Amino acid sequence: MKRHFLLVFCILLSAQFSFAAISSQEALDFASKTNNFLLQGESAEISPNVKISSQSKAYWAVAITGGDSLTGLVPVSADSAAIPDSKTLRKDLIKTGYFLYNFDNLKKNAVQQDQWIFNSLNSKRMNDLALRLQSEASLDLSTVEAELKDSPALLTLITKIKSGLGEMNKGAAQLSRDISDAGAYENSFYNNPDTAALDTLKAKFDNVFSEIEELDAKKTVYVLDSDKLKQGIAQTSLPIETKKSLGSLASPPAELAYLSAISTASTNLNESISNAFDDSIAHSQTLADNLETRIKRNSSYQVMYGQDNAIIDKTGYQSLSDLIIYILAEENADEWQNSEQVSLLRENWQKATAYFKNGNFETASSFAEKAKKNALAIYTDGFAEQKPAINTDLLITAAVLIIAVLIIIVILRNRGKLASLVSVNNEGEKNDFQ
Repeated sequence: MKRHFLLVFCILLSAQFSFAAISSQEALDFASKTNNFLLQGESAEISPNVKISSQSKAYWAVAITGGDSLTGLVPVSADSAAIPDSKTLRKDLIKTGYFLYNFDNLKKNAVQQDQWIFNSLNSKRMNDLALRLQSEASLDLSTVEAELKDSPALLTLITKIKSGLGEMNKGAAQLSRDISDAGAYENSFYNNPDTAALDTLKAKFDNVFSEIEELDAKKTVYVLDSDKLKQGIAQTSLPIETKKSLGSLASPPAELAYLSAISTASTNLNESISNAFDDSIAHSQTLADNLETRIKRNSSYQVMYGQDNAIIDKTGYQSLSDLIIYILAEENADEWQNSEQVSLLRENWQKATAYFKNGNFETASSFAEKAKKNALAIYTDGFAEQKPAINTDLLITAAVLIIAVLIIIVILRNRGKLASLVSVNNEGEKNDFQ
């Protein structure tokens, strides 16, 4: 029973943590909707859509773009929607996020153009080349060597070529393993990036590029020596058919084309990847400073225009700006009891908006807080004179009654005249009748 209880407890605990984690969309909303980190014309995205780990904790790197360029990065904790407090951690996350953003596009383009060298196919090709180079040295050149036993100079050249092929064989075999290793590490990093793994990834890439360059240089020497050997064979007194056969055996294997293809692809890829790493380092501090400015701007914006619970509780208005618009409205501004506070409010709010517009966000927040105190004081004191509401129905009713009373008064005052007039009219009617 105790064991079952512990199992259920662990399941519930893990479920609690899983529910606490925020999605990539929630991270986007945090940066672009809940807060005001974006400037006009900017948009937010997460590319690639993966969390970045740092010291066993996960974060989303929200990229802010303006046009076609990256203008900012906002790291958001995946456990709870918040920006980490540590500036060092922010910089590490920004550096990794910046690299991933550029690397994602870089890799997609390289794959589309068949220039991505860190794959299983190239690893296999280098292994095949290693085996072929070993065969070239132990079989083909040994056959040539046996036929040229009477040509000391050519035998010396063959010995040099075989030694070079031995080094190339080891280099190609090592390159095969390192391509596979770098590809696996890059794939793991791409799907589960970690700030601590960025330097290791760079080292693995650099190692492969260095090996390719070194192996390609040896290939050049080998090809030149092979040509010399074939020219030497052509100048011997051996039969023509034998010369053709030995020349064919002395030629570089077709598999050497694999190395040429990888070498060509790696030249541009090396430059692109190196630039991506270098740019992530070079821009990390600038983007970290940019984030700091965005945080200050957002903080100031929230004070001035964001939902304010204190204002909601005391006035019913949602934000400081909404309350100020009501207080300073043309029909209200001169009617408040505390006219001194109204003047201070107008002055402090003008300064707050001016400093905000000029990018002095801390000063803007300071004047906004003063304006908030002014606004609450004005609202609490109320209007100077409460004007009763006018009921038009009562006015109409009163007017009707007044008119009726006046009619009655007129009738009463002139009742004698009215009576005589009626009498005269009656007599006139009688005479006419007679």
